[in-house]
Amino acid sequence: MIYTLTLNPALDYSMTLPRFRVEAINTSNYESIRPGGKGVNISITLENLGHKSVTMGIAAGFTGAEFIRLLSELVPNVDFIVSDDDNTRINIKFQTDVETEINSKGPSKIPFSLYDKIVEKLSSRLVSGDILVLAGSVFPGWPETCHNKLFTALRGKNVTVIVDLNGESLVDSLRFRPYLIKPNRRELCQIFSRELNSTSEIIYHARLLQARGAQRVIVSLGKDGAIFIDENERVFQSIPPRGYVINTVGAGDAMLGAYIAAMAEGKPSIECFKYSMAAGTATAYTSWLATKEEIDALLPKIRII
Repeated sequence: MIYTLTLNPALDYSMTLPRFRVEAINTSNYESIRPGGKGVNISITLENLGHKSVTMGIAAGFTGAEFIRLLSELVPNVDFIVSDDDNTRINIKFQTDVETEINSKGPSKIPFSLYDKIVEKLSSRLVSGDILVLAGSVFPGWPETCHNKLFTALRGKNVTVIVDLNGESLVDSLRFRPYLIKPNRRELCQIFSRELNSTSEIIYHARLLQARGAQRVIVSLGKDGAIFIDENERVFQSIPPRGYVINTVGAGDAMLGAYIAAMAEGKPSIECFKYSMAAGTATAYTSWLATKEEIDALLPKIRII
């Protein structure tokens, strides 16, 4: 079974505006509210591709109740711990001629003791051959190293762990040798506290993360595609086909969801990477997370060099 863990999920409130003016009243012409968070998007993508997963995390307050309701309409196995101590965050996405996101840090009153319940749940359910995806940020005030408890509990279980965590959480996970990590260019720059503008710089720093423990690394580069370093330290780059970008929210998550789907089907790493690029690109060219039909239609156009 595939499990995704999104500790700090969100309701994504998206708006489309004909234009945006500062210090003025702006009126949208389209709005949507959807469940959000990296692991959540990965589970939805897996569902779109015909793979079941268990979507886990912590939801809080009245926004958390709505988050669970909306998510349950999209994926069948929703297993979130519910807290009354605060409210699940709301992220705002609005698009005019450019795309802008305002992401909340998340609720600050969620007790850290709930993480022990997460560890208890997962360590009792995960068995050899299962896949666990750790994705997104931790709650404000929680230690970035909190996943150490879970990694330690899973030792010896032969569980494949995939990591798409933020900053220090990702770096700290490397000593547990995750199967795959997927920072984007911005996150890679933040990890090393420097701008990485050239392909060679990105590859060099991705290799540093691999040397520290990651078995495979994907660095997503937005419109420039992605770089993949496989388990044999071979480097591949994907060039996305030309198309009209509609929405980039969740594109990186769709990439990871498609990689996991292909991996679960027994495909080799390079084919998993190619499929992941088709999913990320198809999502950017649609209004939300791409369907299987949209991904499969784009797959023949993906170039790997």
